[in-house]
Amino acid sequence: MIENLWATPFLKTKMSDEIRDLVVNRIFTDYDLKTPPSDFGSLNILNNKSEEFIQFRDNVIVPAFDQFLEQSLGKRITDWKSNEMHGWITGTGKDYSLNFHNHRGAQLSAVFYLLCEEQDKGGAITFTDPRMNANRGYDEAFVPWFEPKVLIPQSGDIVVFPSFLYHFVTTYQSDIRIAVPVDLFLRTNK
Repeated sequence: MIENLWATPFLKTKMSDEIRDLVVNRIFTDYDLKTPPSDFGSLNILNNKSEEFIQFRDNVIVPAFDQFLEQSLGKRITDWKSNEMHGWITGTGKDYSLNFHNHRGAQLSAVFYLLCEEQDKGGAITFTDPRMNANRGYDEAFVPWFEPKVLIPQSGDIVVFPSFLYHFVTTYQSDIRIAVPVDLFLRTNK
């Protein structure tokens, strides 16, 4: 019997256009996209107390993480004693790219693609095999075992993945794109 050992769960789903549009409009109102809160060390946009961000958190972000946890572990966020989420804005202008990285310290990460209409302008997110050098010594017949997962995101896409997965974003040439990465920190102790 073939078993897939050390499989890495990965979820791709969609959010509703209604909430997505509300959050995009709120972002345009509240943030300067020339200098957005665009990395982990900056402002946590999930602390935005607007009704749109509360709906986004409660009706999109939390359910996406819960869906991932339920399907992969049979759990929900509330099964941990405490949790924290940190979100920011990335990729708001032409020539944006993001180097090879992971989200160290978090257990789960997600990217919520709010606005990325131009599909032929680059900006693919590529996830690589977490088993570094696992492909060493294999010939070409085994390439499918090690191929990266490449997604060309569309508006409304959601991807959820373990934070240890290394990934990068290729350069794109769109005038505007809004993605909101969110890290989820699950704590067994308060």
